[in-house]
Amino acid sequence: MNLCEFSVKRAVTTLMIFFAVILVGTFCLVQTPLDMLPEMDVPVITLITTYEGAGPQDVEEKITRPLEQALATVEDLDHMVSTSREGSSRITLSFTWQAELDSRMNDVRDTVDMVQMLLPDEAERPRIFKFDVSRFPVLVYGVLASSSFENLEEILDEQVANPLESIAGVASVDIMVPLRRQVNVELDRERLACHSLTPGDVAYAIATENREVSAGSIKMGYTDYLPRVPGEFESVEPMNDIVVTVRDGTVVRIKDLGTVSEGFKDLSAHITINGKRGGILMVSKQSDANTVAVVRAVKERLVELEKRLPPDVRLVNVMDGSEDILRMVRNLAQTLLIGGGLPSSRCSFSCVRSEAPLSSP
Repeated sequence: MNLCEFSVKRAVTTLMIFFAVILVGTFCLVQTPLDMLPEMDVPVITLITTYEGAGPQDVEEKITRPLEQALATVEDLDHMVSTSREGSSRITLSFTWQAELDSRMNDVRDTVDMVQMLLPDEAERPRIFKFDVSRFPVLVYGVLASSSFENLEEILDEQVANPLESIAGVASVDIMVPLRRQVNVELDRERLACHSLTPGDVAYAIATENREVSAGSIKMGYTDYLPRVPGEFESVEPMNDIVVTVRDGTVVRIKDLGTVSEGFKDLSAHITINGKRGGILMVSKQSDANTVAVVRAVKERLVELEKRLPPDVRLVNVMDGSEDILRMVRNLAQTLLIGGGLPSSRCSFSCVRSEAPLSSP
């Protein structure tokens, strides 16, 4: 008995097989993780080094060139592109597609450690980033605020970002606001000159006082405890009493040289949503997480969190990475239904109609 004869004489069995295949396929479709792009490692590594106050030429000579000379020896390097601008250096390393990216990442990190001693002390340690498609945000929200705008960063961090990061599949929640708090120390030039001090002396005194220090160790039985003495300031008022120097029995404090106040950094960017000032909230998922499931869970949680926000703070959805995925899945399901379901139904219907005459004596 061949396949065609079996299909005709066992039409009901054939129909059940079709339904079983459709059922298994539907189950697999529901359980399969949905994402826009496949998981892949793009062989690109980027180094960003911050050198505050330095011009493009100084950044090129003191940061970019030493790093370029050292990184040129990394194995499987295809080409290198660098950009030196005021206050920062950016170097992009492109490797061959056959390169083992994790190994090259370790090589780059080891190379940077060796070159670190040649870089200026004022420069920050180079930050190394690996290009990862999964790190692109899957959700972007614009945040509108009026009276709470000055405290928007703190509100989003404590009441939105922290709860969202506890959701399964969420890798990080990034916040972008134009106003960022900082401690401003305003010094009087004449008072500094009177005490023969410089702004660097004041900065050193603040850095020395504003840190945690080790208090040794305590051994109790088989357990060693490492106590630490908290020294970081929680408010700006006590900073006015920091001792800068003692000369001829006279204690010189910061309040004798100027004032310390809490303020904001200078605006370097403006964020507007529908013509109104605000901020941005970006949600990124883990590399192995289901984009659609993560977006759905975040949206459900945001409905609860929005009720706890101040009345003037409002979230506006700007980008939803799951919409395109769901649209493609719907189109695929319709294509499968039209291209596979209708011919299968026609075939099964024909088999049922022809079963009686073929099986008669």
